[in-house]
This record gives sequence, structure tokens and C-alpha cells, in this order.
Amino acid sequence: MFGAIRIGSVHGIPIRVHVLFLLLVGFLALSGAGPVYMALIALLAVVVVLHELGHSLVAQRFGIRVIDITLWPLGGLARLSHVPESSRIEALIAIAGPAVNFALAALGVPLWIAVTAAFGPAGVAAEIA
Repeated sequence: MFGAIRIGSVHGIPIRVHVLFLLLVGFLALSGAGPVYMALIALLAVVVVLHELGHSLVAQRFGIRVIDITLWPLGGLARLSHVPESSRIEALIAIAGPAVNFALAALGVPLWIAVTAAFGPAGVAAEIA
């Protein structure tokens, strides 16, 4: 993909970051965004890549080659070699990404509850601000 930099690969799938995403992160860093906000951006980027990996790994399971995953300022894109002919397979690939998000939420909500119980809601808000 033109304008994207490869940062690694997972399960044979190249992971790329588009230059526009890097420019946006650089702008936010130079504009004074604190380390907590930069950490939240990094966490969001990881969640987006995991979401796209959900789509990609299911596609690979059905023999579809995944060209790459690219992280953009507005989200991610998993490019597949072709669209499956079976609507059932296409639906499974489509549902895999949101399923990853639900799994991450199932892990994250108890963690958030534990943190707010330990520090109190005001303590967590003070740490973020």
C-alpha cells in the first residue's frame, strides 16, 4: 500500500501504519497531549489491529490470502486477495472483528471495575487529567 510503513507481521500478515496516522500522532504529541492521552491512542491502535486480525485470521482459516493490515487515522483495513463466494464464509469473516471487540470488552470491564474500586472514580479521573 502506497504511503504505509511496515511495522511487523503476525501469522504471515504484514502490519502497516499509514503515514497520515503517524502525522496525526506526531501532531498530537507536539501539541502537548500528555502521556496518558498518547497511551490511550496507542491502546486504541492496538485494539484496531486486533479487530482487523480477527477478520484476517478467519479469512486465512478459509484459505483466503490476507495481503496486509493497514492502520489509518480513522481505523484499520484488512485487504484480502478476494471476496469469498459463500455468503456464510463472508459473514463469518465479517463477524470475527466485532467478536474480538466483545472479547476485549469482556476482559476490560472487570479490569476497569477493579481499578475504580481500588482508586475510586475520582482517583482514576485525577490520574487521567
